[in-house]
Amino acid sequence: AQVSVGDVSLVEGNSGTTNAIFTVSLDRASDTDVTLQFATSGGTATAGVDFASGAGSVTIPRGQTSATFAVAVNGDTISEADEQFTVTL
Repeated sequence: AQVSVGDVSLVEGNSGTTNAIFTVSLDRASDTDVTLQFATSGGTATAGVDFASGAGSVTIPRGQTSATFAVAVNGDTISEADEQFTVTL
């Protein structure tokens, strides 16, 4: 089966955190649970400052084709251009 994760776009806000919700998908349902490991890495956004740096796992239950996981994005009042980070499965 092929796995993909979609792009997410959001407004971070001026304070606190907002979750970027990622959907990971299979091209077809599996007969068993599919557990995937993911990790975040910086791009124009800084890990640990602009978003929560780290790793985790997400499980797509058997018979299903998608599941979601969240990455916390930190709000601030700094005027900045659009920023991005990467999620690697």
